[in-house]
Amino acid sequence: MQSSSWLRIYYVAAFAVVGVSVPFFPRWLEARGMHGVELGLIVAASPAMGLLAPFAFGAASDALGLRGGLLRIACLGALISWGSLTTAAAAGSSLGFPTLLLAALTFAWFRSPMILVADVTALEGAHLAGTSYGKLRLWGSLGFLGAVVLAARFVDPNERMALPLATSVALLAALLASLGIPDRAKLPRLGNRHGALKVLASPNFKLLLFSAFLGQCAHAGYDLCFTLHLFDLGMSRNAIGLAWAIGTAFEVALMASASRAFRGLAPAPLLAFALGSAALRWTILASVRSPAIILLLQPLHALSFGLMWLAAV
Repeated sequence: MQSSSWLRIYYVAAFAVVGVSVPFFPRWLEARGMHGVELGLIVAASPAMGLLAPFAFGAASDALGLRGGLLRIACLGALISWGSLTTAAAAGSSLGFPTLLLAALTFAWFRSPMILVADVTALEGAHLAGTSYGKLRLWGSLGFLGAVVLAARFVDPNERMALPLATSVALLAALLASLGIPDRAKLPRLGNRHGALKVLASPNFKLLLFSAFLGQCAHAGYDLCFTLHLFDLGMSRNAIGLAWAIGTAFEVALMASASRAFRGLAPAPLLAFALGSAALRWTILASVRSPAIILLLQPLHALSFGLMWLAAV
């Protein structure tokens, strides 16, 4: 099997991890007695480690040309963190704030390169194969879509063991899929330190980072609170899974056809349009309480996340 095929399988499994954990982890934490600041600190572990882990893993990836090797390390570390929670839950051990925070920090440290290194590999693979990054990345969205629907049906956040076990199974699948991705990149390393510093000094690049920062800030609130908000509105797990699935389905459709849009339009105006669509989405979401209207809003996820991600990349 070609490495690009293994990369697609890996994307499915890696984003299945996200599809299981992100929508239902806050609710699972609430069932463990985490509220307010404690809940926020545990969930904030992911973006916090996202500020640190990419530098460490990115430096190793660039210096050694590693791809699949780093993915395997990242998957194994993440699996150990969730596997420990699964074991503790099965043994009936206390899952207090210190334990949950440590597990969340460990998982967050390894989760970031799980996606980061895969995206670098996908960009390199798209360059070699003459295809688009979006058509490779959409397999991750498909993995998220399938996982969130199955998790909504079979994973009860009120049960101690269900969520950690489901996430561990998805991580194991990602680890096995990573075995098919070559250890090292085939492309020559073309970058240099002075070129990187020149890019970092560019006003346009700083503006891109600031725009991406604000967009991710908005989506952090969505990732943390959307499921909790829908539970508060009285929606069932299956309906909540459907809400996440609708958004992701439209994201997949956009990624599959995005290459045509990028042929005729520059990324900057597309990014601006995506951020404007996100602002509209959050404003309406904050104003309505009808589950039906919320479901009708979910196709905007294709713009507020999918288009924003592609335009930024």
